[in-house]
Amino acid sequence: MTTAFSFGRAEAALTRAAHTGAREAAEVLADGLRADGEQASVQSAPDGTARVVLEGAGAVAREFGTRTIPARPVLGPALQAKRGRIGEVLSGAVTGALKGRP
Repeated sequence: MTTAFSFGRAEAALTRAAHTGAREAAEVLADGLRADGEQASVQSAPDGTARVVLEGAGAVAREFGTRTIPARPVLGPALQAKRGRIGEVLSGAVTGALKGRP
């Protein structure tokens, strides 16, 4: 008995898992930011990528600072706080894809 493995299907499954995992990971990060009182949302692009967006006036200046305003970062600390859960989400998405789950 032989077993065939389709790299095309595996690649497609892993790509879907990466996009799904990225979206879920972005949601975890945005939830952490919102819990800290930030206005954050997750935006999806047609290519399957997801990004966390800080909303409100001055979000970039607050995050990185300016010549006159000191930085008060929220993304880095939120990412550190949610690092374990984000890893679990991404790992679960890839493991699911490798086991043939959608």
